[in-house]
Amino acid sequence: MRQWLEQLSTWQGRPADYWPHLAQMARSLLGAHAVVIGNWQPTDQKQNHWQVMAVDPMPPEAAQALRWLDDMPVSLWQEARQQSVAIGPSTTGQWTAGLASFRVQSNREICLLAVLPKNLLASEQAGRLLSALAWSPVLFERDRRAKVGERDATRLAQILETIGRLLEAENLDRAALVLANDMAERFACEAVSVCWRSREGLTLRAISHTEKVDRRSELTALLEDAGEEALQQAQELSWPGQDPLLQPAHHRYAQLQQPGYLYTLPFAQSAQGEAARHWGSLSLERQKMPFTQAEQWALRLYADMAMGPLVRLHEGSRALPVRLWRELQRSLPAVLKPQTLMGRRLGQVLAAAMVLISLVPLPYSVTAGATVKTDTMAFMGAPFDGFLESSEVQLGDQVQPGQPLFAISTRELMLERASIQAEISQLSREAEKRRAANQLPEMQVAEAQVAQAQAKLQQTQQRVQAAAVISPMKGVVIEGEPGKNLGGAVRRGDNIIKVAALSALYVEAAVSEKDLSRILVGQSTRLTLLAQPAMTYALTVKRIIPQASVIEGENAFPVRLDLDAAASAWWRPGMTGVVKIFVGWRPLAWIATHRLIDYLRLTLWI
Repeated sequence: MRQWLEQLSTWQGRPADYWPHLAQMARSLLGAHAVVIGNWQPTDQKQNHWQVMAVDPMPPEAAQALRWLDDMPVSLWQEARQQSVAIGPSTTGQWTAGLASFRVQSNREICLLAVLPKNLLASEQAGRLLSALAWSPVLFERDRRAKVGERDATRLAQILETIGRLLEAENLDRAALVLANDMAERFACEAVSVCWRSREGLTLRAISHTEKVDRRSELTALLEDAGEEALQQAQELSWPGQDPLLQPAHHRYAQLQQPGYLYTLPFAQSAQGEAARHWGSLSLERQKMPFTQAEQWALRLYADMAMGPLVRLHEGSRALPVRLWRELQRSLPAVLKPQTLMGRRLGQVLAAAMVLISLVPLPYSVTAGATVKTDTMAFMGAPFDGFLESSEVQLGDQVQPGQPLFAISTRELMLERASIQAEISQLSREAEKRRAANQLPEMQVAEAQVAQAQAKLQQTQQRVQAAAVISPMKGVVIEGEPGKNLGGAVRRGDNIIKVAALSALYVEAAVSEKDLSRILVGQSTRLTLLAQPAMTYALTVKRIIPQASVIEGENAFPVRLDLDAAASAWWRPGMTGVVKIFVGWRPLAWIATHRLIDYLRLTLWI
């Protein structure tokens, strides 16, 4: 008995043959007159309905097995559902029922009914055997699921390996050959063919283990027709097994090639709300055995996962304008795509109107940053080394010619002047003394020393006079605040104050070298300063200075602009704004695309 139970738990045959084998084994072990295995399924009318799965031996009347199930007492069936095993008389009392209830799936409750002799009504051995028989299908189902899971995991690993090789392929033909070779190896096929869409329809792109495909042969045309047939019917087609009238292309190919078994899968993508897009087909030929349901499921998974890389390679091999148009079509929302004839006509009219609008000329101006500058500027520095003593101006103050700006301390200079004057008096007396003594050489030396001291005195007096620095012109202080550094040491030549004249203002624009070729002397310009964005001033291009400077990572050339009228009183040097230099009339399409065209010319050298 143990060997029979192990045989049931480790059944290696087809799952469909398991239940008749279980019924036969249970009848032998229990010594029953008959064994019925049924599936209890609730119907829509909330009534229990029995479905007979296996009977041993087969009764003369087919309905007898169902009557046996219906003659079971409800109480006995409920006991079996609670305790897995139950033994008791039938409702008619003509035979004894041995019941075993078990589940092999969550939605299937199966009953094993043994028609037992009456002397086994209370047999403990019958109960143990029924309990063991109830566990055998559960163990068999677990083992079967484990094998299916292992097989599916192996299939998935093989699919991922194939997809990895497809992603490494450099073009569509190479990827199609890789797919055909892998499919032929995985499914033991004599030939696997890949057809893909083209302008004329499907075109044979690869045959397994064949580097070069003859696209002009009759077999090639029949394979392409078989792929078209699968795409038109939107389903997998197999031969033999269906009416030749439903798949004439497969029938013609089978008559010529005699493949044994032929299975064709379509490559098609369908999006929600859109018609399916047909890409190609996959045909497999095998001589020895048909394709099982598990293999068909795996083939469908292969086709679905391989379609993505193949489609990307197909799209990448198209011309650039075609790819741009395809991307534009895909990016449009569904509400913008015309669905009727009038909608398509309206779209064509709108497209023609857009083309005409793109040809309309519009004024085109070059935009650049601008800065207000002045031609006259004074840099007031320290006349000699010293210390700041006073300052009467601040930043932004307007100054007049001769107005004091700052002063250097003269205390040390006054002491130095007094010392020099004393020295001059002493040297003058020494020279008179030498003259009276008629000492001519000594007198001349003394007189030379007097002249030297007088030169030092003159230099000192000039420094004292220059200690008070005055403004040389009318303007505004734009740099320097010596009043904040009184008492600080300064060196000769240090820039202390910068004064800019307000009478000679002009505007300088920084024009990018990309637009420099369009700038000409005399072009009209409009200026808007950040200080007053609501006001616009008219200027004229006066001069283009050929000296580039880097601004924000790009070369820019200074362009001098002169005002057509006097500058406003509130203008100050250093103010910034934006200028628009009018360069002429250009079509709208040129204005929108000239930057891209210039970039492509530089990049592609065209």
